[in-house]
Amino acid sequence: AAPPSPHLDLVEEILEDLAALRTEASATEPNAGEVLMRTPRKGKPRAVEDAAADASEPEETGGGSSSETDAKTDEDDESVPHSIRPFSVRLVEAHLQHIRPMVVPKLRLRPPHDMSRAMGGVLISGNRSLAPQHHQDLVSEGISHIVSCCPVSRASVDFKHLQLELDDSPFVPILRMLRAVEEFLKTKQPNKKVLIHCREGVNRCATIAVALRMAQIMRGVEHETCARPRNCGDLLQEAWGKVAEYRGSPIITNVGFQRQLLLYAQLLLLRNSQVQWPEDWGPEVWVHSRSCTALPRSVALRARTLREKVEYACREVGMCRLDSICAAARIVDLLIRRIGISG
Repeated sequence: AAPPSPHLDLVEEILEDLAALRTEASATEPNAGEVLMRTPRKGKPRAVEDAAADASEPEETGGGSSSETDAKTDEDDESVPHSIRPFSVRLVEAHLQHIRPMVVPKLRLRPPHDMSRAMGGVLISGNRSLAPQHHQDLVSEGISHIVSCCPVSRASVDFKHLQLELDDSPFVPILRMLRAVEEFLKTKQPNKKVLIHCREGVNRCATIAVALRMAQIMRGVEHETCARPRNCGDLLQEAWGKVAEYRGSPIITNVGFQRQLLLYAQLLLLRNSQVQWPEDWGPEVWVHSRSCTALPRSVALRARTLREKVEYACREVGMCRLDSICAAARIVDLLIRRIGISG
């Protein structure tokens, strides 16, 4: 008989977590709790480490709320400032409700190639710019690198290409891709430009561009070439508003992307321009109930544990990092919606 597959053991654990999450959620009413945002130790996902250490750690990390355990994790975690944990979902929405009407630009026509400036050396567009008839426009603009945030059928050999096939869905942890984009940008020459595009040039590429612009603003603050924003809302509004103004039409209508950008703005203000989006922040961080409250803490913990296990399992069976991240996020988002506590 063939030996049992370790993947099957992990699948069984995931199914147990699914049942536990459903039970936990049905027994817990959503309340005005706090968003769970904590980055685990380096190495394997916390969920996988916990599964391997069950014998020595009788209390399950995924469902616990031990203040002693939490304090130890906070103390060990240097990647996320303590003051950002926890960040009330009500506060996130309060900031966004103020920002949204302030970043609606004056409408204007764009050129046929659809490209618009986002910041120095970075342009955004929809798929139209990649049409064969606009190849010379790309060359004339000095484009040497292209970041595709959606599937594309053609990629000219004249450009270096980074492919990020992301859904335009609120659950997608789009800012987990920011580091890859930043590293890609470092490979271009100073006198060249990068084009970041998605299907319509509204959500995916604009979100990446606004995040890059916020980091640029904070570099200016650090070099004392611009004033420090008063708060994360001001930082996001400044970057979002300027990219929208250049675009000449509303951008970032995806609420999940909006919330991620605000959280990233808070990270930038509390740390520095080099801070990275934490690897373990997933949709359980910005998903909330219909009454605009956070998931109950115990449910968020179980959702995170499940997502990390699914992501790890996907990687183990050969899926690429990007597909694993998005598949795990989708499963957790669908499950939370099936339970009926999200909005």
